[in-house]
Amino acid sequence: MQQRKYHTQTAYVKSALIACVGILLGLNGSAATASDSTTNSLSNSMAHAAAEMPTLNAHRAMINYIIHCQGCHLRNGEGSEGGAPSMVGVVANFLNAPGGREFLLRVPGVATTALDDAATAEVMNWLIFEFDKDHIPADFKPFTPDEVGHMRKKPYVEEAEKIRAELIDYLNSN
Repeated sequence: MQQRKYHTQTAYVKSALIACVGILLGLNGSAATASDSTTNSLSNSMAHAAAEMPTLNAHRAMINYIIHCQGCHLRNGEGSEGGAPSMVGVVANFLNAPGGREFLLRVPGVATTALDDAATAEVMNWLIFEFDKDHIPADFKPFTPDEVGHMRKKPYVEEAEKIRAELIDYLNSN
């Protein structure tokens, strides 16, 4: 009886989680129809990212992005005025600048997220493909949990905006 009760509770928790994710994604009731083109774009890019990096669980990465990142960067990665900057058409370009990869892992939202190193690496790899696949360097190597763990020990705080501006200046001049 105890085991059946556990499975029933687990089913309720899973159903509640799916409903919450559906609300966050803007799904209409129980139908799996996206309510806007942004959600369609997110879903379509998951397949692309998964094809590029077979170890990436694009669906899990997207859910973690929704839960941990979209509050500031918004669902479509466009950022928020006076808050987090846009990642659309920009984020992968940082990989083309010296120190850009390190910057992406040391910004406050990444370095201090509640996600573990593996989940953070997965979200970072997903968002590179999701929001800026046109600027991914040909020699791109996916972020690893070890790399994330090492970099997040030294988060940028006040210097993040200055370093971002310097990286953008470098990219604009090269």
